[in-house]
Amino acid sequence: MNRMKHLLQSLKIDELNLPSKSISLPIITITGTNTLLIENDYSLLEYTKETIKLQCDVYTIQITGVDLMISLMYPDEMLLVGEISNITFQY
Repeated sequence: MNRMKHLLQSLKIDELNLPSKSISLPIITITGTNTLLIENDYSLLEYTKETIKLQCDVYTIQITGVDLMISLMYPDEMLLVGEISNITFQY
C-alpha cells in the first residue's frame, strides 16, 4: 500500500510540474504579517530586530520588519516572528 501511495504522489508532482524535495529551493510559508516559516537549505547572514538575511543556493532572502525574532531554528527549518513588512529576493 505504501508503494502505491508513493507512486501516486510522484505522479501528482510530475503532472503539476512542481519541484521535488530533492531540489534545494526554499519553501516559505507566511501566516499573516507576523509569522514566516522557511524550510530547506539556508545560511543565516544577518540578524537584527529589523533585518534577517538568509543565503539560499543562488540568491539571498532579506526579511525586514519590526521586532523580528527567530522563534525556532533547526538546520533545515526556521520560524520567524514579528511584524514583517517586506521580503526581498536578491540574485
